[in-house]
Amino acid sequence: MDSSKKIRSTYFSDAREIPQEQGVNHDVTARKGTWLGAILNTINTVVGIGVLTFPFAFARIGWILGVVLLVLSCIGSWVSIHLLSKCAFLIGGDQTNFGSTAKLINKHFAVCVDVLLVLLLLAVACVYLGISANFFAESFQFIIPNAPADAWYISETFFLTLITVTVCAPLSYPKKVTMLQYSSGLAVVFIVYTVGLTAVYAAMPADKVCQRFLESHNRTFCEGDHCCVNGECCVGLVYPVVWNFSAFMQAIPLFINAFTCQPQLFSIYNDLRKPTLRRLDSATSIAFVVCGVLYIVMGVSGYVTYGSSVTSDLLGTYPLNSEVTVARLGIAFVLAVSYPLLMHPTRDAVYQNIVYFGNVDPLSKFGVIIYYVTCTVLVAITFIVAIIKVKIDVILTLSGAVSTANLMFTLPAVFYWFLFKHEGYSKHRLACIPIFFLGVFICIVNIVLWIVIE
Repeated sequence: MDSSKKIRSTYFSDAREIPQEQGVNHDVTARKGTWLGAILNTINTVVGIGVLTFPFAFARIGWILGVVLLVLSCIGSWVSIHLLSKCAFLIGGDQTNFGSTAKLINKHFAVCVDVLLVLLLLAVACVYLGISANFFAESFQFIIPNAPADAWYISETFFLTLITVTVCAPLSYPKKVTMLQYSSGLAVVFIVYTVGLTAVYAAMPADKVCQRFLESHNRTFCEGDHCCVNGECCVGLVYPVVWNFSAFMQAIPLFINAFTCQPQLFSIYNDLRKPTLRRLDSATSIAFVVCGVLYIVMGVSGYVTYGSSVTSDLLGTYPLNSEVTVARLGIAFVLAVSYPLLMHPTRDAVYQNIVYFGNVDPLSKFGVIIYYVTCTVLVAITFIVAIIKVKIDVILTLSGAVSTANLMFTLPAVFYWFLFKHEGYSKHRLACIPIFFLGVFICIVNIVLWIVIE
């Protein structure tokens, strides 16, 4: 075999070489994920609670700058995803993940990568679990208006327990994401409904979308397009561009991170039937385009509805009615089924380190027990953190500042640069250079903003 088509691995004790030709023929378990399922899982992974904050972000920088940043973020993120996809196919098999890819470069480097991934995804999983329970509780308080305020069946604790036992935990145990393509399909329906509702409200007159504003001022009507009462307006002005450097720098992380799904790519690849680079690239491309369109419609519609007065809690600003309640229930469901998509790569990262450093055979009975114990402990941690409402803001913010940019851009560029040395200075390897520095730049911006805000 040509030495140019080999890569050195420090993951294996004999430092054996992995041939480039080793493709997807070395699967441990059957692949059952469909091409459509890959699209749906990607969309569900990308579109989380952040979709509701885009109108507020557009208000900070203007809708034209918002659209431009989203398009650039979509392109940059997809290039990163494409680099990771090529790495997955180079390694082959259905057991790839961030850590196993990093181990092909250096085993100590892999530990650092796994720590970054686990800290970020575990913190986000805790937040998603808590917000999902909160949305469910608030929605059922509207559905059952005569229920006592302290009734157990409309409490956050009840819904937190319910979604953990019925959705989050069961979907986190399977080794592959096959089942998640169905839950993601339903999640996409709810996402489209919520975005569509936002577009509908954007076309309504001000007095219709400002009911909560009027109620807070003990009024039943308002005059003018901006619905002003006593000098305070419900609807602000809409600007195509807002020249505010501070606001722009604060908005960059939200837009750049809008298409984060790099940690989940390996899980999607591991389950894809008839896996080819073209099939995976087309699935992620379509998913990114759909997500981009949803973000733009959501951002522009929400911004046009309330102008510069829009808040980061868009659904909390809308009138309290059945249509909005369905949207809140839908977002709660989206977050609940996004939890397993976060837990799969987290579980794999923790489990593979236990197996590797503990010298455990993953196919042995003890290895299987360790696998399920790992899943159970991780789910239990997120449940406990969510139910006692542990303050993880600092951990989430700091891990997000450090981890997100590196997982999205820096690490994929590093992986490709080292694993594809045989390509020389190809266009893909050269693309790694700006992708790497983009990740470093975003990481620095995130850390600086975190320090300033704190």
